[in-house]
Amino acid sequence: MKNKFKVSIILGGILLTVFSIALFKVYTLCYDNSKFYNAMFDARIYENAQYNLGGSGLELTEQGIDIRAWNYNSSKYLKITTNLPKQLHSESTNFIIAIKLPREFYFSVNDFLLPIGCSKVEFKKNDDFTVNTNSVYKVNNHSGTVYYTVNPGVTTINIQLEIKYDFELWNKLGNSLINQRDQKSIEVKLLDSTIDNLLFKKSINNSYSDKEYSMVSGIYTYINNDRNQNKEIKLLYNNRNAEKIKYRFFMIPKTQSVIKTYYKELKLKIKLPEYVDKNKIKHYMIIDKNSIDFRTQTGGIPEYTFDDTDIKNGNVTLIYKNVYLSTEKEMLLWYNLRVPDIEGLDKDAVINFTRAETHSYVIDNMGFENRITSSSAYNISFFMSAKENVEIRNFQRDVSYRASFEKILFI
Repeated sequence: MKNKFKVSIILGGILLTVFSIALFKVYTLCYDNSKFYNAMFDARIYENAQYNLGGSGLELTEQGIDIRAWNYNSSKYLKITTNLPKQLHSESTNFIIAIKLPREFYFSVNDFLLPIGCSKVEFKKNDDFTVNTNSVYKVNNHSGTVYYTVNPGVTTINIQLEIKYDFELWNKLGNSLINQRDQKSIEVKLLDSTIDNLLFKKSINNSYSDKEYSMVSGIYTYINNDRNQNKEIKLLYNNRNAEKIKYRFFMIPKTQSVIKTYYKELKLKIKLPEYVDKNKIKHYMIIDKNSIDFRTQTGGIPEYTFDDTDIKNGNVTLIYKNVYLSTEKEMLLWYNLRVPDIEGLDKDAVINFTRAETHSYVIDNMGFENRITSSSAYNISFFMSAKENVEIRNFQRDVSYRASFEKILFI
């Protein structure tokens, strides 16, 4: 029995040794193959069109590297140089170099030139995608994957490509991930004969933006469809159901430029006007859900959720997904407010509501929430009765710094 036990131990040790040796050989073979294919092409990112004249560049690797502080106005310049082994070529075998970009990036070219040593160049565009529920975002015509087929027997080719990212698809945040977190921003692949036979690849994993592109926002108040121009809004409480209070929220660039922009998710967090009565009870104006009108100015109506789970504290949130909007006109969201019925008011009471606030947030490609603008409306006060007779000259005032005009109409 003891002899059998010893034999088992010895056999187990032999098997373990054999397995270890085999595993080491497999690891060594994989390492050698990786090293072999890695030497077959070099891919680098440069900051200017002078390529290596402007420095050594940023080398793409099998594990992938990141790019930081990429300004939306600037390009990156990709250079690929091959060192292909001639002995692996045959008349029926071709190496293919593929460069793949996700939809957030594109090749800044008029056409894809055929490098010396290649037999053909092919391009496959990324798909367009749905925005605003029933509209389509047209992805840049040069966003996708380009394939270069190398002639048999050719060992060295040079590929140079300028790359940019789509300003409209960027969320305008600073130091923010530009590509989706489950995608690589730039991939360079070495293929054998067909586009499905991958030998080796190098990549830029994540690319991050430079500084933010600042946005600002504002709220206009309308009473019975007339825009209010006074900093103090005074109304009769008994007319609260007859007079319609409407808010118009807008969001534009700080530069006041007209842009179009896409947000994977946009949240508008609204703090409703609040009044605290003499018994310390809080009362809030509420949003008429049927009056909500979100205007993208690009076509389509984005899907949205109305979150009023914190309505008891006067907080509601409008959540819009896959939004593509324009800032051409200063209007994004319209909605009406309803004034609450408050019991026990004195005959000379003044009901001062706090300012309505709107804070806009975007969800970045890492899934984090980022506030981009904050704005508030004017206070609204209600009186139980008219104290004095004041003659008011209504007027309409339209101001546009973009169009450089101002129009005042007295009534």
